[in-house]
Amino acid sequence: MLLVLLLRLVGNLLRVVFFPLVLLRRHRASPKDGWVPLELDGAVLEMAPPRSFLPWAPRPTGMPLQRLRELVTAMLEDPRPAGLLVTVRSFSASPAPRTAIAAELARLRAGKKRVVVHLPFGGSTPELALVAAADRVLLGATTTLGPLGFRSIAVYLRRALDDVGLVPDVHAEGAYKTAGEPISLDEMSLAQAEQVGRLLDVFSDELVSALVSGRGMTREAAVALLDRGLVSAADAVPLGLVDAVVHDDEAVHVLDGERTEHPARTVSAGSYLRRRKATVLRRVLPPRAVAVVELHG
Repeated sequence: MLLVLLLRLVGNLLRVVFFPLVLLRRHRASPKDGWVPLELDGAVLEMAPPRSFLPWAPRPTGMPLQRLRELVTAMLEDPRPAGLLVTVRSFSASPAPRTAIAAELARLRAGKKRVVVHLPFGGSTPELALVAAADRVLLGATTTLGPLGFRSIAVYLRRALDDVGLVPDVHAEGAYKTAGEPISLDEMSLAQAEQVGRLLDVFSDELVSALVSGRGMTREAAVALLDRGLVSAADAVPLGLVDAVVHDDEAVHVLDGERTEHPARTVSAGSYLRRRKATVLRRVLPPRAVAVVELHG
């Protein structure tokens, strides 16, 4: 512990010595009118998982919402970056995180920063939440968008339990208390079907409303898209789902609409955040902490 404190004190002394450089680095975290690329590839998490101190340990995967919130706040406080380029290579998130990401992109747009979403491999219903939240959407050539709507899958085990002689003892107070259904019934009850149907209707209505407000569609056109199914890259532009079809390396040439000879100036989201969060002095003693305890079940 004493060694850690001494190292922090020495680090603070060096930061004081190089204060002008630290300040300049923070001020020029982004090129003037540059773009900050952020790549989504995997699951979206609420908080960043802890990293092991072992150098050979696997690095945590997925993007924490916490990091996106910090990035948006940093960009809103900085006049230099023009906008955020979100490249979605794979996207795994439940409705709540998808809504949270769309809200952060909307917060960035409200602060006069532009948001471009690039889908080099196409997408399906989850990606549409990001499509609706962007100023401009770029779709990979020879790909498809699949606005297939929402579904729910439930497995009922009563017949399997009967086969092995197990009789579940389930107590439920009211028709809509259906947590025990999967082991007490062999098919979905009308009450559960009503609940699930209403939930799916809410998800669908929220997506339709987002497309109406974000892409300037009529409600009828947005509903027709969800009913249609797969949309090719060639059809996505005239339907108003995307703004341009590009190859992977062309995205940085068309961020402002017109194709430019030279790519836009960029700085990666990780580098940008590190520079913007640079401080002159760091805390020597550990800060007071709030414990976050996850409860499941």
